[in-house]
Amino acid sequence: MSNYDVFSEIKARVDIREVAARYGVQLRRGGMAICPFHNERTPSLKLYKQTGTFYCFGCGTHGDAITLCQKLNNLPNALEACKLLNSDFSLGLDLAQHRETAAERRARTQAQAERELQKAAAKAFDDWLERATSAVTRYESLLLSWRERYKPEKMGDELHPLFVESLQRLATVQFLAETLECGLLEEKGAVYRSFLRKECERVVVRIRDYENVARKS
Repeated sequence: MSNYDVFSEIKARVDIREVAARYGVQLRRGGMAICPFHNERTPSLKLYKQTGTFYCFGCGTHGDAITLCQKLNNLPNALEACKLLNSDFSLGLDLAQHRETAAERRARTQAQAERELQKAAAKAFDDWLERATSAVTRYESLLLSWRERYKPEKMGDELHPLFVESLQRLATVQFLAETLECGLLEEKGAVYRSFLRKECERVVVRIRDYENVARKS
């Protein structure tokens, strides 16, 4: 049996829905499931029994039964996933003499590069989230204090610029603060990927400018 036949044989013998269930994915009607690769509340992962493939409409993760096994079990490569499937589903295939082909080596290298990119992206998000949350909650506190401290004493008084700023920005900043502090990861991610990320960056700059002025005064 050739190297490629080994992988084809495994994919032909296992049912992708049984693979998902074996490794902890709870299937719902129509082969749908809560995706284990990102946070969500409604099922977006579809397992296709006829083609032996899966696709998440939420995060875009996709592949076949071997890919699914590899990802669910955090295995380093497809061959290790094949070994696990061979054992867990009692397929009886001889994988001991398997040698990595050039195509598999390229796939392994690419997978490693993708994992490194994912780690870098996750770190960038975590760093941004920490910085943005700190700045937004600080700004919210300042806006509330400015609302009280600089409110006009009587009708017709000239409005202080910081009071005006509190009127204009507080509602948006409170929404951001609540989302970044208490929201689900997918909600925080939505802020990170949307125009609201620029709003958070403006808050960071605003806090820095305000504190620089305060130190000089």
